[in-house]
Amino acid sequence: MKILYDHQIFTQQHYGGISRYFCELMDQWTKRSDIRVTLALRYSYNENLLNKPYLYQYWSKRNDFFLRVKNFPGMKKRAYVLSYILNNQKEAERLLKEQDFGLVHPTYYNPYFLPCLKGKPYVITVYDMIHELFSETLPSSDNTKEMKKRVIEQASGIIAISKNTKNDIVRFYDIDPTRITVIPLSNSIPRIAGNTLNNLPDNYLLYIGDRHYYKNFKVFLTAISPILQENKYMYLVCGGSSDFSEVEKVFMDELGIRNKVIHFDVDDTILSILYQNALCFVFPSLYEGFGLPILEAFHCECPVLCSNSSSLPEVAGDAAIYFNPNDESSIYNTVDGFVNSPETGKNLIQKGLLRLNEYSWEKTAKMTRDLYHQILQSH
Repeated sequence: MKILYDHQIFTQQHYGGISRYFCELMDQWTKRSDIRVTLALRYSYNENLLNKPYLYQYWSKRNDFFLRVKNFPGMKKRAYVLSYILNNQKEAERLLKEQDFGLVHPTYYNPYFLPCLKGKPYVITVYDMIHELFSETLPSSDNTKEMKKRVIEQASGIIAISKNTKNDIVRFYDIDPTRITVIPLSNSIPRIAGNTLNNLPDNYLLYIGDRHYYKNFKVFLTAISPILQENKYMYLVCGGSSDFSEVEKVFMDELGIRNKVIHFDVDDTILSILYQNALCFVFPSLYEGFGLPILEAFHCECPVLCSNSSSLPEVAGDAAIYFNPNDESSIYNTVDGFVNSPETGKNLIQKGLLRLNEYSWEKTAKMTRDLYHQILQSH
């Protein structure tokens, strides 16, 4: 079985869930002799990929000099320019035209590959419906929704990473549900025992991820600000994404909590330490296609408090405490109640570990391989 993955997400993403997903699939394929993978890629600054050097075997035309100097100043900008000027996409188009594959699995939604397929099938993974649900919050130049619609409608197979995402695909695009296979994700974060970080408070709530509109960060901050104000030993730690903008800093000043909110840049090790030392992880998002941080928290034995929206109850099951993300009082009461009932955390940790048993990258890979095989057999 010959599978071609393209460059898209490894060109665009420095560190994130989608590139991690494809790295985990490729990691699983290293354990099998019946799947041959080619990753159409020459240049990348993606940390998920570069941290797994044994995956270099899959690169179609790797540039070793670029890998050696991946940390030079201005890396992100130069990497982005290099990856396009030196033509990751042309490399993908070259491999598509050679036709030495049975099936293509593009890593994102750009339909550039469609004219090159010559009748070969492709599978597309749909990660969420952010562009459809929150289009008014995105730049007018963002055409992801249009590209996505095109590749979904023409795909031989569609993977949704949750039942909720599958339902949304059907709702927005009127796709036959039988064309969509739900294949959940899993955890990749290691557990780093006995470590801490400089400037990490003893008592803190944890927020992980970017802070776009649908992440509901502003509402979350407003809701918990009394907790941070009233308890001089309680902080909010935010991991990942960029540091706080000036607008965010002004907003925190207005709430009177600027000195109670701390940001950390993260890699997998730092992320693990943040989870393990937190009082709890709070996930106030309005919408998630899956919600990988929930599984990361479970694995690191960190209690989870999260929104009762989209895919989050599907993923967390009975191992989280839920709140209404649109209701500040619901967020406040849930977080405050947990802070004042620490014994609740032990029960949540045990439930989280049990829930985690339902997810594994081995399971994800097996279901993905079965879908590949089914499509190739029927094509």
